[in-house]
Amino acid sequence: MKARTRKLIIAGAIALSAEMLFGAIDEADFFERNGYRHHPERHHDAEHHSRVWRDYPQLPEGSIRRADAEAIAIADAGIKDSSVACWTELDRDDGRIVYEVSFAAEGGEYDYKISADGAILKASWEKLGWISGDRDARLTEAEAKAIVLSAIGENAENISVWEDWDDGCYWYEARANIGGTVYSVEIAGNGEVTEVSKSIKMSR
Repeated sequence: MKARTRKLIIAGAIALSAEMLFGAIDEADFFERNGYRHHPERHHDAEHHSRVWRDYPQLPEGSIRRADAEAIAIADAGIKDSSVACWTELDRDDGRIVYEVSFAAEGGEYDYKISADGAILKASWEKLGWISGDRDARLTEAEAKAIVLSAIGENAENISVWEDWDDGCYWYEARANIGGTVYSVEIAGNGEVTEVSKSIKMSR
């Protein structure tokens, strides 16, 4: 997974202007109340210099707040330190408003998509740092499937494994499912799990 530049897009230009115009709340309170951080972007061209507020999704009534989404992600990742610093923003995914939560902890990078009602829709983990061990190491299909079961659970079904060669090493991509959750697992030739992701099959 390549490092991404994450831009927080701020919503509510009209709502913010109206509420601040009539003195209902100040700018900082508006953003905190709606569960996202205040990061206005400045855009300049040859003709003028002005602040542009970009369109941003509004949370439905009864939605969880940003702090709740972060707590859900950290708990699901099994991280005991609840003070982990998260980068969180609102977005739309397949027509749904979601929180995108990212953080690094315990040697891994985590990315979550959590719906406004608190359900985890997608999650991924990637190992940080170098892969150790024999660069010529190679797994059998049975060994790779056993590693998948260990990584995501013994109740995993429909496991498929593909072998690849990249950067002088063997790599293995695996797919499996547990109920309505689809998992992808990446394994180095030495048997080390380097990536795990899961997504929920959503009915339309």
